[in-house]
Formats: sequence, structure tokens, C-alpha cells
Amino acid sequence: MIWDSNVFCRAVFRAGNGMKRTFLYIIPWLFALFACSGPKQIPDGELKAIISESVFTDSYLGNVRENYMRDTVTYLEPILKKYGYTVEDMRYTIRKLSLRKSSVLPVIIQEIADEFESQRKIYQYKSDISKKWDDWALDFSKKILFLDSAEVTTLKELEKLRVTIPMNRSGDYDVYLKYKIDTLDKNRNHLLYYNIFDSVRPYNNFNGSIWLLKDSRIHTSKTKQTVDAWKYNTLTVDFVYFGRNQTKEKPYVTVDTMRIVYYPPIEEARRKFIEHWFYFKLKPDKFVIYESEQKDSSQLYADFRPPYQIPDSLVRR
Repeated sequence: MIWDSNVFCRAVFRAGNGMKRTFLYIIPWLFALFACSGPKQIPDGELKAIISESVFTDSYLGNVRENYMRDTVTYLEPILKKYGYTVEDMRYTIRKLSLRKSSVLPVIIQEIADEFESQRKIYQYKSDISKKWDDWALDFSKKILFLDSAEVTTLKELEKLRVTIPMNRSGDYDVYLKYKIDTLDKNRNHLLYYNIFDSVRPYNNFNGSIWLLKDSRIHTSKTKQTVDAWKYNTLTVDFVYFGRNQTKEKPYVTVDTMRIVYYPPIEEARRKFIEHWFYFKLKPDKFVIYESEQKDSSQLYADFRPPYQIPDSLVRR
């Protein structure tokens, strides 16, 4: 199984929330196992570790497998074997604990729940930092392809609101519009319309539209499209579009901002961000960037690749 730290974080969150429910599922299954002779009781400390690992494994599998069908045998037996016990030992231990006058199982379950909540907070904090790094990287690497404003009061001026841009690179293309359509405008439909296509094969395209509001107030509208430059190479945007099959009347449209921004794939954005700030902005007299004989710089920013390794000393507890 490939270990994905993002899935790991989600599993911690899910395990903390659904730990008691999962454990309640495990107990009846344990009681239903066939009886056998000579089992041994698992000490409370190891029992706690086994239950905790079982709940977390169940949560992790639920995140990485589609249509996950919970089957305790899948993971419980290997975990017990790891600690030197069998399913029969687990069944015997649960039965013995249930016969005690003092309630031991609820205490163990609560301790596990508290530990999961503590881990959840730590990983949530690290996840937030990781997301912030990604936001910084994307903001640093973005490129504004088009930015303008316009006031349209004639049909001919509608051409100002139509933009065609070549798409030479794969990534996200963010289309943003801040506008006001006066109620004097008698056109029935107002849309933000975009069409993404291959200029060599125009039939290879996809398009979409967003309804705009006409109430003499300022509104915003936006869409972000992920584009594969191997399939498409042209983006056309009509920031205000009246539709094809309607009679066009005199428009009363004020566009405060119409903007198209390109964001590279996140892996490329991270690389550019790290190379820029950690190669060129650090002062050599204060920071050792890499040894002169070291040609491979990947070690320099390995810790900054997701999942970003945040020292535990920086984590608020």
C-alpha cells in the first residue's frame, strides 16, 4: 500500500470522529468468533494499542478504497499477530473485561478518543501550514493574461468584452468579472460565456456559461477551468454575452474588472516558489544553501514538498 500523508491526515480526522462507532462494530464481531481453548488475556496497555491501531486502520482503508466494505478480519488478525496475540486472545480478553465490576473498556475507549483528538489537532495545524505554502506558491507563480475594464452602451462596443487568449501551458485558467448591468438594459439574457478549444480541431472543445444579474448593482462572477494544453490551445471569453437566438437591444453594461489569470500545476508552482526564495533570497553568509560538491539540489527543499515536514516543536498543543 502506498502511504499518502494527506490520506493519513484524513484518516486521523475520521478515526477521531468515528472511533467509538467503529469499536462498537468490532466488539460484537469478536463475541461471534468461534470458541477455543487456552486463550490468554491481553494487558490493558497492549489492548489499548491494538484497538487504537485497528480503529485507525479501518479509517485509513475507508479513505483509500472506493466502496470500502468493512471487514474486521482484513486488518485485525495482522495487528494482533504483530503484538503476539490471536483473535481468540482478543475475544477472551474482551469477555474477561466485560465481567469486571469496574468498567475498563469505556475508560480505554475514552483514552483512545482523547489521543485521536490530540493527533487530529496536530495534523490539522500541519495541514493548514501546508495549504498556506501552496497558496503562497500559486500566488507567486500566477500570471495575469488579461486585465481591463469597459463601459458598453452600444452593440458595437460589445467587442470590447470578447477576449481570445492562446493557452500554451497546462494549468488552471481563472476568469473573473466584476460588473453592473443597468435595469435600462432590455436584453433578456446576460451570460459570462467561455469556450476552450483546439484551433487545429475546433470540434474538440468544451464550453460553459454563468448567468449574470441585472439589477443596477455591482456583482462578481468567476470560474476556474483546468486545461490540458496537449488537448486545447485557445480560450475565448465573452464577459457579457446575450445569447445566439435573441434580438439584441442597446446594452447598459459597466465592467469594473474583467480578468484572466493563469495558475500552473501545483507541483510546478511549489518548485518555482522554493527555488526562488530558497536559492536566491537567502544570504550565503548566514545560511548554508548546499555544499559546493553537491550538484543535486533536491535535498535542499525536500522537506518543503508536501507533506511539508513541520517540526513538532512548532506545533501548538
